[in-house]
Amino acid sequence: WVREIPREGGRYLTRYSLRRQLPTGGGGWRAYVHRFWAHDIETHNHPWRWSFSVILWGSYTETYADLGPDGVLGPLRTRRVRWFNWIPETRFHKITKLHGAVWTIFFAGPLHRKSWGFWVPGRGLVHHKARKVERGLPPQ
Repeated sequence: WVREIPREGGRYLTRYSLRRQLPTGGGGWRAYVHRFWAHDIETHNHPWRWSFSVILWGSYTETYADLGPDGVLGPLRTRRVRWFNWIPETRFHKITKLHGAVWTIFFAGPLHRKSWGFWVPGRGLVHHKARKVERGLPPQ
């Protein structure tokens, strides 16, 4: 199963599914090979309790912050990811620069059943489907 994920101006990510999780969550895990074509436009979180990437080729720079129990986003940090990236459910991140052709294997755990989306300054978390529509993208 292959899915092209678009962004403004063209391609963003090609996702090759290695192990799909049931749509209801099912307590399982997922595995994908990702080919990044462009950096992220906005800071986002993920719908899984945990996820991580193993970098196969290239590297990327990301900014990230963790959401505290009070619902406040912590300080932004920047780092270059060269081989491994752990992404807990509280993490918001944005890939800001690709270094070469970037390929990863991405593993994701069970769905956390919370809303996921984009962190918009002045608005906070905006549901992924609503934000994609606002940006003129398919809401998938």
